[in-house]
Amino acid sequence: DNVNCNGTEERLVDCAHNGWAEHNCAHGEDVGVYCSNETAVISNLRLSGSDNVSEGRVEVLYGGIWGSVCNRAWDFSDAQVVCKQLGYDYTVAAVTASKFFGEGSGPVWLEDVACSGNESALKDCEMATIGSSGCSHSRDAGVICSATAYEIPVRLAGGEGAWEGRVEVQIRGEWGTVCDDGWDVKDADVVCSSLGFNNALEITKMYGPGSGNIWLTNVGCLGNEDSILQCEHAIVASYDSCFHSQDVGIRCNSTDEVLVRLANSSNNYEGRVEVRVNGTWGTICDSYFSFSEAKVICRMLGFRTAERAARPGYFGEGDLRAVITYPYCRGSEESITDCRYYTYQCNSTLYTAGVLCSDDFALRLVNGRNASEGLLEVYHNEEWGTVCSNSFSVVDGNVACRELGYSGVITVYKTPPFPVGSADEEIWLSNVRCPNHNLTDLGACSHSEWGVTDGCTHQDDVTLQCRTGSEPVLEPLPVRIVYGDQKFDGTQEKNISAGRVEIFHNNTWGTVCDTGWGIEDANVVCRHLGFEGADYALDGGNFPFNDSNAVVWLDEVLCHGYEDGISNCAHLPFGDVTCYLHDSDAGVICTTPGSGRFDAKVYLVGWNQSNAGLLVIEHIGVNGTVCDDYFDLADGDVVCRMLGYSHALEVLGGYDFYFDERRLDSNIGPVWI
Repeated sequence: DNVNCNGTEERLVDCAHNGWAEHNCAHGEDVGVYCSNETAVISNLRLSGSDNVSEGRVEVLYGGIWGSVCNRAWDFSDAQVVCKQLGYDYTVAAVTASKFFGEGSGPVWLEDVACSGNESALKDCEMATIGSSGCSHSRDAGVICSATAYEIPVRLAGGEGAWEGRVEVQIRGEWGTVCDDGWDVKDADVVCSSLGFNNALEITKMYGPGSGNIWLTNVGCLGNEDSILQCEHAIVASYDSCFHSQDVGIRCNSTDEVLVRLANSSNNYEGRVEVRVNGTWGTICDSYFSFSEAKVICRMLGFRTAERAARPGYFGEGDLRAVITYPYCRGSEESITDCRYYTYQCNSTLYTAGVLCSDDFALRLVNGRNASEGLLEVYHNEEWGTVCSNSFSVVDGNVACRELGYSGVITVYKTPPFPVGSADEEIWLSNVRCPNHNLTDLGACSHSEWGVTDGCTHQDDVTLQCRTGSEPVLEPLPVRIVYGDQKFDGTQEKNISAGRVEIFHNNTWGTVCDTGWGIEDANVVCRHLGFEGADYALDGGNFPFNDSNAVVWLDEVLCHGYEDGISNCAHLPFGDVTCYLHDSDAGVICTTPGSGRFDAKVYLVGWNQSNAGLLVIEHIGVNGTVCDDYFDLADGDVVCRMLGYSHALEVLGGYDFYFDERRLDSNIGPVWI
């Protein structure tokens, strides 16, 4: 995922990317490439329309005739190459020429120029066929170069400090705004970083519309650029139309520590919440402030949990303005600033948030055959009550067992095998969700308010079995991996090292749901089959499976890595699963001799011509695809040169291959990068 070549690499694996099998892509986002050996011949280049020789409208000489360049896809990388070719050491900005340098005349020779920034001349960049542009001269591209180091000034305007405000940039002495089209947190992070802050906390329009020019739109930063002007599509005075109602604003995260205190109370466990954010003390607007937010505040203050969020204004309004508005927490965050929130002013100072904190929290198991199993109960408000199983997972069970002093969980029962709570017993917790299995405090996990059952009855009470370490070691159930028509169960000569995981139970082979599936689970499977370990744990959909009658045996598998087989790992009871479609089947790629090699071959398949098609890459002997996120012509160039072509003409989107992928299903394999 997020392949980022500069265009000069010899192999695709030499380019930056997230890592093998590290992605958030489905096969509908697979990329394809159209290669070519045709070359363009551009004999000269100049800047026109300005009295300053270091800036102007870009024009190229082709066939003895000067013509302009369309600004479609024009950005900082293209401008870098132009400035470099003209002898300038620094590039200030890519611009739409008509705004500053007037419209050109004659032909528009080039469009869809896609430079990596490393080329020595514009003619070396990828581009559409010369003379094929349909652009008018209102879209002529231009550049601003410099012989000395120069950075475009950026500021945040309209806020209460340097860390927040409407994003504005200064071009040729004029301040202008940035349109929110295509704007996301990566763009905001680049601006915050360039201003000396850690990262962006919020994208907002609360700072109002600006005036004057709207300099930038459709900015596409990766997040590692030094300046917003270096981001993809960051072209000044773009052809796209925006209005000042779309001016983007951001709030950055300063380096100041976030502090919290309780005010207007006679004790230390309750009061009006006041927080210091970016060096300023203020309150939290009570709008949407709930139990989840109260839990986070209380843990910041050192308490185990929250009793409840106070009524709006219960502890007085105070004389500070709100610095956090509309907070939204899961309840497991370490700090209130880890939650999503805004900085709008409250409708009324009466809506200041307050909390009541508590250390009143304990767990126990009852009604089991021994102390390590049974009904899970929680102590709150001087009374024991139960926990509802809605959303309660093996991960949550592992946290509960660890808090009780056990090494982990064996299983969480969906159908209670032990007596459940009595009719007069409270159901204290529901919707429990722990962020990871290594926690030792169930109170740190998110959950609904105390006593809110969300429709649960005692038949939904959580029952579980914890691992003591003294349990008899059982012979693990047989497993196998399946890839297309090939199967390997560890008893025959190794014919495949990757595939969908299946387990043999009740005389039937069945699959494993990918809920929570990770590398430790994959390691156990691969070692069980005689491999050294696993290279990758794969989510569903990587190994197509069309037998709708096949059973799904396991769900929420949680291995620690030392088990002999996944049947000895924690998991839900056999057949008690939440995923019934086989697009959620778990898969593995096991370690084999040479599996660490990085000489991955590439192929183009699925089309009726050899120079175009779906991009398939072979890694550790397994064919897979490449995600189209940020995949551009520079990346395509590397692929095409690997295949013997001079460059890429076009990058093809995943949906161009939808039907081909269905036809080629067993050969596609995982999304590799």
